[in-house]
Amino acid sequence: MRTRRHPELVAANHPNAEFLAGARPSAAKPPKKSRPSAAKRYAASVREAQIAIDEVAAGTLDFEQTTHRAVVGLFILLHTKVYGVEPDELRDGREMDGAQSSARRLVESDFRGRVDYALDFVRWTWAREKKQFATRASDWRIGWRWQLTSRSAITDYRIAMAKTRPL
Repeated sequence: MRTRRHPELVAANHPNAEFLAGARPSAAKPPKKSRPSAAKRYAASVREAQIAIDEVAAGTLDFEQTTHRAVVGLFILLHTKVYGVEPDELRDGREMDGAQSSARRLVESDFRGRVDYALDFVRWTWAREKKQFATRASDWRIGWRWQLTSRSAITDYRIAMAKTRPL
């Protein structure tokens, strides 16, 4: 049996009693979807990058299942390899959200949806950084913001690719 939403008004001969009697009770809000923690998203990004690395090593080069998260994961792996420490700022939820959003934008806008091109850009950046890091006097390092949003880094990459590929 349906319960009345405003039984006190219906019983008191309220002018809108007829309307209120037919009113349906408000539906309960669906529960919010839970999201994986930043630590789980961090680990998932690294796993996806490792799968992409294994694809390249095996020579299959199948990037159909690879997403922008692999770009963040490759950044994490190469940061750890070159600097010797993990980028702990990405263990924070907001930072990981920002990095993944920037990686999605990078893949879509700068590499026309090609994740493999974005992965090549990240790999190129870190190959260059590995050469420069040993002799650099300052403490400057590549952070995810610089890697994934820097227009100058993308321009440098395009210049390097233009030099190595004939017209």
